[in-house]
Amino acid sequence: PSTRLRTPVMLKMLSDPDSGDTGYTELLVVASLSAMGCALMIRKASVIGRLITSQSSRRGGIASGWLEHSMQYLMLAALSSVLTDAMSFVQSGVAFKWRCNVTRRLHDMYFLKLAYYRIQNEAPELTVTDADVRISRDVRDMTT
Repeated sequence: PSTRLRTPVMLKMLSDPDSGDTGYTELLVVASLSAMGCALMIRKASVIGRLITSQSSRRGGIASGWLEHSMQYLMLAALSSVLTDAMSFVQSGVAFKWRCNVTRRLHDMYFLKLAYYRIQNEAPELTVTDADVRISRDVRDMTT
């Protein structure tokens, strides 16, 4: 039962308090790049298979299909590198967006109705020490 309640609260925390933007578009881009990366890996495996086959065949010498397949593999490897970097860039953008959104929401909650004053002046066993440090550390851990 508690996990059902936590998921919507977590999604609400990740969304922008002003616009409600959660970063679903960026996540869709990451999923698309990941799917393209998988297709690219399959294609690279196919090209490697043909490269090995053309290298070991005696028809027409080594240059018949080997050079073509090796060039295809180099192009696919470069494209794979670009896709990996693009996916990493978009993922870091989503993490940054979530970190900003969560920090903004937690600060709003912390400063709402003098909550920070009540937190600092509770009974000694209930006092939260370094609430600001905890907020920044927990947000970093949650979004990375």
